[in-house]
Amino acid sequence: MNKTIKINILARGSKFNWGYNFGYWSLFNFFKQELLDLGYEINFHNTLNDNFFDCDYMFVSNKFFSEAIGIRLTNKFKILKIIYSKNIDYKVIAQKIFEKNKNLIWFDQSDSAGTTQFEVLPYVKRYVKGQLYKNKELYRNNFFRNRYFSDYYQKKFDLEKNINFNFCKLDANNEDKVILGWNLGVGNFFDIINHSNYEKIICLSQIFFTQNHKKFYTYTLKNNEIKNKKFNVFFRLNERKNNDKKSIHFQRQHVGTLLKEKYNLEIFKKKMNHKKYLISLMNSKVSVGCFGWGEICYREFEATKMGTAFVYPNIDYIETWPNIFIDGITYKSYKMDFSNLHESIEYMVENNSVRSEMVYNAQYILNKIYTLEGFSYLTRFLNNLK
Repeated sequence: MNKTIKINILARGSKFNWGYNFGYWSLFNFFKQELLDLGYEINFHNTLNDNFFDCDYMFVSNKFFSEAIGIRLTNKFKILKIIYSKNIDYKVIAQKIFEKNKNLIWFDQSDSAGTTQFEVLPYVKRYVKGQLYKNKELYRNNFFRNRYFSDYYQKKFDLEKNINFNFCKLDANNEDKVILGWNLGVGNFFDIINHSNYEKIICLSQIFFTQNHKKFYTYTLKNNEIKNKKFNVFFRLNERKNNDKKSIHFQRQHVGTLLKEKYNLEIFKKKMNHKKYLISLMNSKVSVGCFGWGEICYREFEATKMGTAFVYPNIDYIETWPNIFIDGITYKSYKMDFSNLHESIEYMVENNSVRSEMVYNAQYILNKIYTLEGFSYLTRFLNNLK
């Protein structure tokens, strides 16, 4: 590569902060020198100004605007009122950025594969999402609350009434702009079991004063697998008192109800800090997962790191990376109608060798992220921008 390609990334929060989006941008920091050797210069910005627009590619996170309270924006960029308004007009934002620099790469960090901002597509070079429907025809459907699974539960159980929501369908003319990025599994999960909160604070603070970023990955959550586990099933649910989005949260609530009928989960209801939570997870044979606001959640990556197998809704209709959701290989699925939920859980509880193999397979995938394999994925992604 003869010319250095300058990439500016607009995102809030520390680029290394494990607590903020679990280090969504960590790949760029971990491989910063390797990317520089290939001719990619990576810079992070937390404000929109002329310096940010001076680059070959602009990586813009949609979450910057939804969480921009307190971020100072220069007067030269006239979108302050849009950012602070209740309803964010992503199309106007993208259009104004596009006027400054045509090479806009829009990172949609929304939780679900179905929640999108396709209205920005005319103004972006690429539209990146961490989880996508394998069949892009689904993006031309009017799913309830813009989610495949919400639509399923709404039609099956008639959960909500008189709901209006906006949805921009995927235009076939812009379909090629939509590409897969990576999910929150790339994050460097801090090992709070072997390191204290004080060490975490010191570690994070020192990041701003050193160039040797790789050494901080010694603090990552270690892979664990203990033989004599205390609990058969781990399931932790925060009850929602005001559940006005019932179709989104129905799966989690209903699974909680079904599990109460068969398993003693009272211990997991107690308030616990992050360390106790991880220890409880590590001491469980099976973690039962559900969709949250979207299909990909933190706990399944935490469970994998802690050596715990997981049962999860079947998401064969989703493509994502890193992918620890390979049914029968890295996890055991259950159907969206819950008809085989107990069967799947019992199968995993009773089969030690199957659990161990699935944990090994899932850990193997996560362990490859910060190796040559992960670097190759990142460079292929960057080459796909041209």
